[in-house]
Amino acid sequence: MTQRAIWAGLGRGMALAGGLLLAGCATGAPSPEALAAHDPFEASNRQTLVFNGKLDRYVVVPSFAVYFVLVPEPGRKAVHNFLNHLTLPTTFVNDLLQGEVTRGAQTAGRFLVNSTFGLGGFFDVASRMRIPNHGEDFGQTLAVWGVGENPI
Repeated sequence: MTQRAIWAGLGRGMALAGGLLLAGCATGAPSPEALAAHDPFEASNRQTLVFNGKLDRYVVVPSFAVYFVLVPEPGRKAVHNFLNHLTLPTTFVNDLLQGEVTRGAQTAGRFLVNSTFGLGGFFDVASRMRIPNHGEDFGQTLAVWGVGENPI
């Protein structure tokens, strides 16, 4: 075999490999439509979306409007404080799972102070005592442990 034949064969092999590589890139990720075609829950998800839209339009939004008219600002602030207070145990657990012991202690301190002196969390006494507030969730904890984002 001559040197010219070897180079020609090598060139054809490289062209074939490059073509296969490009063909693999061309297929890429499936489109959203293709993914939806394989979603076994698509029908029920669409029905749930329609139901939630009606519930929002006819129940949630009117209730929210009535709440704003009937409940004065201090009452709304107390409800907001209470709902924020309910998230503190979850934040505490996630602080500890992330290895944030100092932040966990601050969260526990906020919870104890607002539970006792804040009448169950309706008043935010801990902020006046300069105990910082923050939020954590399990997604952040997974990210700290190196788990990437996943669709499932």
